[in-house]
Amino acid sequence: WCEENNFTMFSYYYMQSKSVYFFKSLFDSAFSDFNFKELSFKPLSVDEIVSYFKEASIVLDINHPEQRGLTMRTFEALGAGRKIITTNSEIKTYSFYDANNIFVIDRDCVVLDKAFFALDFNPIDEDTLFEMSITGWIKSLFIQNDPYYWLNT
Repeated sequence: WCEENNFTMFSYYYMQSKSVYFFKSLFDSAFSDFNFKELSFKPLSVDEIVSYFKEASIVLDINHPEQRGLTMRTFEALGAGRKIITTNSEIKTYSFYDANNIFVIDRDCVVLDKAFFALDFNPIDEDTLFEMSITGWIKSLFIQNDPYYWLNT
């Protein structure tokens, strides 16, 4: 889709080890169908991740189907002022959800909207960014005792 629409893309498939890959491929067809040659067994460094985030305008976040809550990638991307495409529809319940910044896709029927790519990132206000930070999270757990303050309920 990116090539057809003249977008550049970077992907990095990290796996902890070859033995983990081979073990998982025995029990999960998603792993056995994956091209082993595309895997990397060396994690990206923090500097490499920061560099890729600086170059990106949009980050793809594919959460595990059984995961509840948001991934760290969500907070990293939005905190860096990058838009996100995610399979996690739960993100729509969070107060910082903005359709200009976040596009939700169905993992079983991916449909992308080229118009989303043309939208500018709407900056997130400083208070919300603080709440999304590690410091804000710790404060919500231990001082405010309100870990769900940003959910739209």
